Amino acid sequence: MGELTGITTDGGGILKVWSNENQICKIVEEIGLSYGRIKTIIYLESGIPIKIIETEENFRRTNQGMEYYELNEVFKAEIYIFNWEMDESKIVRTGERLMSEGNCSTFDYEPIIERAEKATSE
Repeated sequence: MGELTGITTDGGGILKVWSNENQICKIVEEIGLSYGRIKTIIYLESGIPIKIIETEENFRRTNQGMEYYELNEVFKAEIYIFNWEMDESKIVRTGERLMSEGNCSTFDYEPIIERAEKATSE
């Protein structure tokens, strides 16, 4: 998965792409990490992102270590995009990031879109 995402993962990763008449309309990228999972969902209209949902889920910690059978959502960001080219958006955040880093702008999601385009053109 490191080759696909450019990120070194220890839990693998998944990239799912939905298209309608050769236009990508939804992308889901899940990256598994030792502490949990980061999921990014991108909705597109006419090839332009209109909404992005990013979540961080962490395994439950106990005094004995990690409980790998239970994932809990600790952070969620819903990004409503008004103008992709001008980076105009509204972000609604729930919870707090514990292990992941946030993106500075909507343009930081472009590599996911590029990976999806590459995966569907091969």
